[in-house]
Amino acid sequence: MAHPNTTPRTARLEEAVTVLFCLVDDAYRILNPGADGYTSLKKLSDSEVLTLALLQQLRGVESERSFLRDAQRFFAHLFPGVVDLHPSPLHRRVRKLRRFLEPLRCAVLGETRRRWSWTRRYSRCCTPGRPSVRRCASQRSSAFGVGETLAKTLTGLVTRIAAKVAAYTYDLYVNRLLDRPQGRVKELWA
Repeated sequence: MAHPNTTPRTARLEEAVTVLFCLVDDAYRILNPGADGYTSLKKLSDSEVLTLALLQQLRGVESERSFLRDAQRFFAHLFPGVVDLHPSPLHRRVRKLRRFLEPLRCAVLGETRRRWSWTRRYSRCCTPGRPSVRRCASQRSSAFGVGETLAKTLTGLVTRIAAKVAAYTYDLYVNRLLDRPQGRVKELWA
C-alpha cells in the first residue's frame, strides 16, 4: 500500500521523467532521423539511453551500478528494457551517444527562447522571494556534483560533464513546463 505522503511525490517524479523522455525523444528524432534502423534489436532505444543518462545526473548518482539498480527498482515500468541490464552495455551506449548531448541541450535552449522571452525569465528569477541567478547556479553546481565524477578516462569525464550540463538545462526546462520553482533540483528528481 502506498503511503499518502510519498504518492504525490512519486507521481510528480514520474510525470517529470515522462516529460524529460518526450523532450529528448522529439529532439533526438530531429537530430538523428535514421536512428530507428536497429531499434528492434536493442533493449533500450537511443532516446531511452539518453534519458537515463540525464536522469542519472539529475538524481545526483555518480555510480552507474547504483543508478542502474535504482532504475530497475523504481523506473522499470517506464523503461522496461532496463530490467536485467548490466552497467557495461549501458555505459558503452551512453559513450557512443555522447555526441548528441550538446545538440540536445541546444535544442532545448532554442525551445526555451521561443517560449519565454529573456526579460520574463530574468524577472522571474530575480523577484523578491525567488533565488537570485547566482544562487540558482551555485545550488545547481553543488546539486549536480560538477566537481566530482567517478570517470576513469578522459572520454568518460567528457561524457559525464556533457551529461551534467545537458541535465542542468533540461531540469530548468522541465521545471518551467511543470510550473515548478527553478531552484529546487533535489525535490523533484530525488
